Amino acid sequence: MTESLEVGQSTGTCSALRIAKVSLDNKKKVFETLAGQLADAVKRSTGISINEILLKLLERERLGSTVIGNGLAIPHARTDKLSQAKGALLILNEPVEFDGAKHGPVSVVFGLIIPEAQCEAHIDHLREIASLAQNETTMHILSHTNDTEVLSEWLKKKHPQLANLLQ
Repeated sequence: MTESLEVGQSTGTCSALRIAKVSLDNKKKVFETLAGQLADAVKRSTGISINEILLKLLERERLGSTVIGNGLAIPHARTDKLSQAKGALLILNEPVEFDGAKHGPVSVVFGLIIPEAQCEAHIDHLREIASLAQNETTMHILSHTNDTEVLSEWLKKKHPQLANLLQ
């Protein structure tokens, strides 16, 4: 049975989960937008700035591409200023090249900021997010659903642990 999802009109940013449907034309803008979303997620409890998050994301990206393939990238960083992992999901209206032809263009970006001390949880989160790329139907739903509220409800139902990262 094929999984389906009712697709609606674009609503921009979802209030229930940190999901944004955005038009960005390069990797730099994607990372800047992602850093802003993650900073919003943690600012009340940590005071980590957008610039600090952006620098950490870029440092990690320099170590190696965070593109998983099948249109998914998982930029992530660790910090000692955080007690709980937080995420943000960007759905790109048009795919963006991250690492040339190696993995193909990216249309879904799931960013994470993770506490420094939570090594096992870090790996578990990355593994679960990476598993999204293994399912073509899931990637189609993520990249082609225009209504972020509908996408939010779908994630809560089908991937509750990932949805928790986006709260």
